[in-house]
Amino acid sequence: MHNFPSQLPDEHDEPQLLRWLDINQQPLFGLYKFADGHEIRPLEEMLPSLKLLGTAETVPQTGQRIYAGYDGLVASQYTVSVGIWAGDRLSQRELSGQVMLAAIRTRYAVSGNLTLPVIMSGVEKSWRGSAALGSMVKATFEAASAYWLRPPKSPQIVAVGSAVPLSNGGQMPAPLRLSLTAGGSAVLNPVVQTDAGITTWLGTVPAGQTLTIDATPGTWSVTLNGNDVRTALRGPQPRLAPGLQTITITAPGASAVVSWREGVI
Repeated sequence: MHNFPSQLPDEHDEPQLLRWLDINQQPLFGLYKFADGHEIRPLEEMLPSLKLLGTAETVPQTGQRIYAGYDGLVASQYTVSVGIWAGDRLSQRELSGQVMLAAIRTRYAVSGNLTLPVIMSGVEKSWRGSAALGSMVKATFEAASAYWLRPPKSPQIVAVGSAVPLSNGGQMPAPLRLSLTAGGSAVLNPVVQTDAGITTWLGTVPAGQTLTIDATPGTWSVTLNGNDVRTALRGPQPRLAPGLQTITITAPGASAVVSWREGVI
């Protein structure tokens, strides 16, 4: 049994706050492990910086500057440095390899009850002298969203043919996951209207089949009974701006269910 750095807290004092998930949102790695003389902990977490999508432009012949463009946010890189301690070099190498493979497959970083969609950018490994001093893996991700996502809202049944109020309690426009199921007859060219505009799927939803538009951050799919039909979608991704909004679905005879994830900075 080797000695761990004294500045690290006791294992019982630190909950597992940071986890990595794969593309199917299944756990890859919990960044806290203490067993059999081995220890893995996050050393440093560099959160993404945020930048407005617009730019500051100078008004000719006035010297004044104005903001031009969309008020949306784009995030920078997100990095996590993971410390690894083991009793010998072989164990160090094995544990480092596990962390590196997990980082490469990671598509979501989970901190507490918040989730950040990410895209793998690069991974580095370094040694700190002897095995007892540990090694470090630094994983760098591109943040796919400027917002951390709360757990999904419970799916809500939405009446078709009229404006239905829905509330988004987050800080970002929340893309929707919409499932529309045709009733006893087929539905032709269903339309979804939100504050983003009018979205139309050009095609026929056969009786009893389901069209799903999933614009959740980290996911983008349009399927008809599981088959990819994205090319038939026209218009913006359906979404809810923060606050009380409405959604109107035009699809005679169909039933609809929507869900979304609220985002916070």
